[in-house]
Amino acid sequence: MSSVKFDGSNFALQVGNNNGVFNAQLHVPPERPETPPHPLSTVPFRRDPDFVDRGTLLDQIREKCSAPASRIALVGLGGVGKSQLAIEYCYRVRENFPNTWVFWVHTSNAARFEQGFREIADRVRIPGRKDPKVNIFQLVGGWLNDERKGKWTLVLDNVDDDEFLNKAAPGDSGSTTGKVLLEYIPQSPHGSIIITSRSAAVASRMVESRDITTIAPMHKTDARLLFQKKLDVPEDRAGDEKSDRKKLSLLDYEGGHLRRDREAHNSIMLTWQISFDHLRRARPSAADLLSLMSFFDRQGIPEALLRHQEDEDNHKLDLREKGLANLSDEDSTSSHDDQFDVDVLTLRDYSFISITGVDVFEMHRLVQLATLKWLEIQGQFQNWRERFIDILSNASPTSDYGNWGTLQVLFPHIRMAATQPPDTKDSLKNWAKLMCQAAWYACYKWNLPVAKHLASKAERACRELLGPDHFITSQATKIIGVVHAQAAEWEEAEFCMSRQQGRLKEAAQLGRHIVESSKRELGAEDFETLMSMHHLATACGQQGQWEEAKELHTQVLNSQLKLLSPEHPLILTSMSNLAFCLKHTNQYFEALKLMSECVCLMRYHLGPDHPDTRDASDALVEWQTETWPLRPGEEEVSSEISMVSQQEV
Repeated sequence: MSSVKFDGSNFALQVGNNNGVFNAQLHVPPERPETPPHPLSTVPFRRDPDFVDRGTLLDQIREKCSAPASRIALVGLGGVGKSQLAIEYCYRVRENFPNTWVFWVHTSNAARFEQGFREIADRVRIPGRKDPKVNIFQLVGGWLNDERKGKWTLVLDNVDDDEFLNKAAPGDSGSTTGKVLLEYIPQSPHGSIIITSRSAAVASRMVESRDITTIAPMHKTDARLLFQKKLDVPEDRAGDEKSDRKKLSLLDYEGGHLRRDREAHNSIMLTWQISFDHLRRARPSAADLLSLMSFFDRQGIPEALLRHQEDEDNHKLDLREKGLANLSDEDSTSSHDDQFDVDVLTLRDYSFISITGVDVFEMHRLVQLATLKWLEIQGQFQNWRERFIDILSNASPTSDYGNWGTLQVLFPHIRMAATQPPDTKDSLKNWAKLMCQAAWYACYKWNLPVAKHLASKAERACRELLGPDHFITSQATKIIGVVHAQAAEWEEAEFCMSRQQGRLKEAAQLGRHIVESSKRELGAEDFETLMSMHHLATACGQQGQWEEAKELHTQVLNSQLKLLSPEHPLILTSMSNLAFCLKHTNQYFEALKLMSECVCLMRYHLGPDHPDTRDASDALVEWQTETWPLRPGEEEVSSEISMVSQQEV
């Protein structure tokens, strides 16, 4: 009915006297059918003209999406480039297959997910979408399942938390279907779905494991190329951003938002902080583990150092007696082990760490920097750093040769701890002892610059906080002097020893004073005392003070024979050193005899190709070619000794 007319005194739509029932029906004209659009894209971002094709990643995405009803996931750190890969793939789909629909849905929360579905309904003009009572998810899902609509690709971006997807659709609580949001995402033979997520655990609940593609940080070459493109940096300057300070400033940098969700932070630091905060809420123990791991050398974090901890009150390890290489799980409860394993898997799923070998973890440098800054912002940096130092201190053995395998594993982590001394005296003592042990080890490995660096850091910090006369301060200063002596920097060595012991002039006298001090503090046959004597003897020999060197090496060798097995490498080194002293004090026969015995033992216990064996063998051959004034009766024995260098064990 298009009009109403009344007779009599009534006119238009007025009603005069009416004693009966009045009925009027107004008919709304039917919704005009809309012309369906041609296939289109709802990707809300411009294409990146500086996009760097990262190997075969796009080829892998294309291959997996070509399968009917495919559903794949791109998983990786926030800011690693998951969405950028999806954007580029969408543009290539539209280029190569213009009849394919491409849809983009932000899936960070329920509201944005619904907004994305409503936008799809509007863009493809689905009838009934304007009905306020309509289930928009059911409406769009039905459209996507309709094969007559053609092929489509759907990107669900930022699915980091899938909790809301497992709840009923908004306004659908009374529905008899019982469907949750996740069930409205169709698996149609003519469609493909791409999910981007920071969490492998979330992705694994939405796609098959084989359909998860891990997006790792860019290879250095690709990153340099992108850096050049974005900032128009010449190729020869593309690698200038090296310092941690510059890296942290780049982490904080907020760039443009042309190819990022408007609600997403463009600062990498803020992007990752969201992940850290989510991790702290979802699994605090995993966040604690990440906090601890961030202080280690990121390229080889031993599981043993992380797993064997006591209760949270003291955060100590019992590793020194067990030895790092022989740790077992016998002291840990199964529940603790299970929790640790779940924490590791959680961190791996968030792409914060990777498992690079047997019981070894690795962390990306930018993840490490971001975590450390996060701890600093939260006021937790010093607490976790002291815990890290306590772990290393308890795990670190003496610098004895037999412990070199353990020290080799710990050494990169000790160098990480060397960056800054602790503020408290107790932690400083543990830290300084750790630095000294590592410095001795570096001396033995002839890495003199590193030994000097570690000892100098310890000496400066201990001198300031513990005082110049403290034993640890003296130990650190002694190491510095030994390093200079080994490098033949005699003036520097004497200066270091003079500063430590107070205006004594001659290096030999200074060294003797150090040895006596060590005997009083540690005992005459303590390992550190013997090493002090050994280094003093070496310094005396290099200065031509061979008699004193011979006396010291003799004392060291006799003490070592009481403490160590005869084939111990330190004993063999002392035998070689004493043989040199005998030669330079004109005891040729004794020198030949001792060096011959030493070479035989080295060949058997160290092997003929060991550097010490080769050096001793070369010295013996050289000595045998020299003309020595032998005493009567020594000629025959000397000729027997000359056969040693030709023996093969």
